[in-house]
Amino acid sequence: MDPQERSRLAAAESFPALLLVSFFLGMTMEIHRPAVSAQINATIAGEAARTRAQSWLYWSSNVGIAICAAAGGYLAHHYGYKGLFVVNGLACLVFAAVAYRVLTPGTTTDSKSASTVTYRQVFADPSLRWIAVAAVCGMTCAWGLVSILPLLMTDDGLPPTSYGLAMLANTVSVLALTPPLTRLLVGSGDTPRYPLVPVLACGCAILGLGISLAALQHSTLGYAAAAALLVPGEIAFSVALGAYISTHAPRNATGRYQAVLSGATAVASLPPLGVAMALNIGGRPLVAALLVGSALIAVAACRPLSRSLNTAQQKQAHRPPSSAL
Repeated sequence: MDPQERSRLAAAESFPALLLVSFFLGMTMEIHRPAVSAQINATIAGEAARTRAQSWLYWSSNVGIAICAAAGGYLAHHYGYKGLFVVNGLACLVFAAVAYRVLTPGTTTDSKSASTVTYRQVFADPSLRWIAVAAVCGMTCAWGLVSILPLLMTDDGLPPTSYGLAMLANTVSVLALTPPLTRLLVGSGDTPRYPLVPVLACGCAILGLGISLAALQHSTLGYAAAAALLVPGEIAFSVALGAYISTHAPRNATGRYQAVLSGATAVASLPPLGVAMALNIGGRPLVAALLVGSALIAVAACRPLSRSLNTAQQKQAHRPPSSAL
């Protein structure tokens, strides 16, 4: 995330300026993920080990969220939002320095050949197209935690602290459940314990169940319970996408595959805004129905995804080892 954009966001005082700076901030927020995934695949041997690394990245990011949620609230309350964004910008500079020092790439055969793999070739992979569909629909439910849940709680007249408690329940559940669920789903061997498609389907189904139940709640306890219920789905979803990148993406196109999936999850942040509008049209039952429908589409996309992965594995079995994408 660009620290200069953080600083400009803090200094922006007019609404048009805030929109413009937020746009450029959004362009940098996910830019690290393709690089990190490529680094994992380049430096860690073994499909299961790479999948575990992807899962632990998800866990560690939530550790940061848990710490920064408390620190950010303290800074904003005592020093204002400008102080908060300045500290955030400095943290981004530290991140950039550490990344440059630790992750500076060397010259490898994969990096030389990566330029020969175009996005047109990447999108020709049917499995990537289907998992992108599942990612958009599954993450539409996950994004509801930050886009739909606040509107529902405001509609109930609950104070902002109630939303904070719901988010706390979600974060604590992530920190507590990620290690055991990762061990359960991935295992400790050289290959993931379970195929990624059933894990992805279960994750999307749980995400849909959790957020649709949240749409029908009216108390702080109910919202917090629904937010915690989302967590197994979030973890399974994260493990499945990490397994896909680790096991299916070609070594010289890992960054591009991750970029497509990151773009899919970003696209998923838009539908919840429309779903939120349904609150004024059909009330909470319509909101819940739309979210369930999104989850069902994600689960349905897993069937052609499974077929395309099986086809790719059969082709790979008859392909010379030196073949590229």
